[in-house]
Amino acid sequence: CVEDNVDYWGADIKNFRARDFNHCAQECNRAQSRGCRSFTFHKGNKHCWLKHTPFGAKYTRNKNELKSANLNCKNYGK
Repeated sequence: CVEDNVDYWGADIKNFRARDFNHCAQECNRAQSRGCRSFTFHKGNKHCWLKHTPFGAKYTRNKNELKSANLNCKNYGK
């Protein structure tokens, strides 16, 4: 569900600066009616990208500064 060092690149609905990973997750959860299915969070600058597909347009591993999650999970993790 939560994938550390993974980028769900593309398929963005919205992007913004989040307080932390959980804030990014909460905003995606609130945006489900607008199509949010997953998100990617930048651990350094705290940028958050909400996605309209479960894994973005392109799934990329070994992205140490990023953490991604799919809303199909019950827990977002930390």
